[in-house]
Amino acid sequence: MKSKVLSIAIIITTIVIAVFCAISGPESIILHWNLWGEAESYGSKTLILILPVISLIVFLVTVNQEKHDYDTSLLSEQSRKNKNPKAIRDVTPILLLLILYITACSARML
Repeated sequence: MKSKVLSIAIIITTIVIAVFCAISGPESIILHWNLWGEAESYGSKTLILILPVISLIVFLVTVNQEKHDYDTSLLSEQSRKNKNPKAIRDVTPILLLLILYITACSARML
């Protein structure tokens, strides 16, 4: 439950940053960085609105995976005991934080 609340808070923050950048941010955003952290590619500021959509898709896929667990009837009994399908729930906030970081960097806030 805590990871869902945290994930939703991260998604809302990502949406706020993206909308703020699309409305009043710089005319172009950073699309790509090289290995040394230097900006290599720029694009229209409206492209930043894709990042909250990606965050939402990651969250919805995670929630759907929890509700509709994979069919494990073909796995052995030992494999079923070792399987932890809920582990992705713990990784989701980390993925969403990464997307939030990319959004803030693209908007030149960081």
